[in-house]
Formats: sequence, structure tokens, C-alpha cells
Amino acid sequence: METPSELGPEVPVVELRNVHFGFAGQPVLRDVSFSVPKGEVFGVMGMSGCGKSTLLKLVMGLLKPERGDVLIKGHSIPGLHERELNRVRRTLGMCFQYAALFDSMTVAENVAFGVRRHTKLNRGEIADVVGECLDRVGMTGSEGLYPSELSGGMRKRVGIARALALQPDVMLYDEPSSGLDPIVASVIDGLILHLADDLGVTSVVVSHHVRNLFAVADRVMMVYDHRVEQIAPPDELLASGTEVVRQFVNGQPTGPILV
Repeated sequence: METPSELGPEVPVVELRNVHFGFAGQPVLRDVSFSVPKGEVFGVMGMSGCGKSTLLKLVMGLLKPERGDVLIKGHSIPGLHERELNRVRRTLGMCFQYAALFDSMTVAENVAFGVRRHTKLNRGEIADVVGECLDRVGMTGSEGLYPSELSGGMRKRVGIARALALQPDVMLYDEPSSGLDPIVASVIDGLILHLADDLGVTSVVVSHHVRNLFAVADRVMMVYDHRVEQIAPPDELLASGTEVVRQFVNGQPTGPILV
């Protein structure tokens, strides 16, 4: 698979083409298409249960679409064998909603987990990777702590450090602001932007927190009723003439979205 530098400017890093997916006969995503060019921070918003997290699992190859295609750097992934798919996954860094750290491991051991499994680096080199990644997320000095000793925001940052450890081309964030107070959520927003600017990684951020998502995303896709409602920069969505989009971004209790 090509590195980002080998891709032509017209080849998206992440792309879904007319993807359909459902569970037990119930639709989750219908005819979903979008593309994310190199270096973009692409947001996905919508009501809880609209399929946002399912979309990330499709990008990771953890789920296969019923119809349509998922491409990473121009390569279709639904038909790949597990070994080939794992090569693709190594180019993707996944930041889970609740960090998903191993409780029995220290911060350093959590960050080093993937590096130990997927590289041949020695102990000293792994320690250097861990130190660099923790420094990037402002967690230097936390190496010996356990997840139970960390705040929610600190756990999120360690989760991001772990995702960075394998030097991914794409960072996937599932509800990065969930469960955080507004100040800590803003810190995580700043970190997402810093990593995108500093490392040039392509980012897909899934969230139902409109303010935080609009603070980081170049473009945002709204999913409603299992379909793509609109894709546009945040300022265009704020001025959208589509009633569903306007109700969601403004948090209005009345409108076509029923709660």
C-alpha cells in the first residue's frame, strides 16, 4: 500500500462509496458516500444511534458493508484477507470513546502495547516511542501510573498517545469530548488540531457535540435517518437552509427530528 506521499492529490485517504449496512434486517447506514483528502479533519455528527460509530468500524474493516465500497488510500478493503486487512489497520489510529485502556497495565505499557506486538523495536527504542507520544499529548511523567489514577481527560490523552505510537496516517476519534467537562473537552479539541497540523495526519472525528466538532473540523457530514443529510464546512452548516441540519446544530427541541 502506498504511503501518503505517493498518493496523487486526487486520491482520498478515506472514502466510502454508496455504502449500505444494517443489523438483523434493520438499516443503520443507507447509500453513504464521502471522501476525505490527505490532512483534512473530517467531522461526522448526528443523533445517538444514527450509525456514527458503525461508520468508524467500517473504515477500520471491523464490519463489511452489505453493498458499496470502503477504500483506504485508494484500495478497497472489504474483500481483503485478514493478514492484508491488518496491514491496513496499522495505518489507522483508533481513539475509543472511553479510551479503552488496559486497567492492569501502566500508562507506558498501554502506549507500548501495539508497538510491542507489531514492530521489532528493542526495549530502549520502545521506551523512546512511548516518551515521544506521551510528550505530544502533554502526559510526560505519567508513565508509571495506572488508568485508575487518571482523570477522564488524562485517559483520553493516553488513548490518543497509544494510537499515535504506530505512526498512523489516519486518526479516528469516536466521541472524543464525551464525558468531559467543557474545559477539558476544549483541551482535547486543541490536541486533535495540533496533531493534524504537526503530523499532517488525516482525521475523522465522530461526535454529537456540535460546538466541539465545529471547533476542529474542516468539513462536517450530518447523518440523519441512516443517510447523509449534508456535507459542508461548519460555517455553511450553521447557515444551512436544511431544516434537519438547522435544528440539530442549534439544539432546537422542535422540528423534524423527534426526540
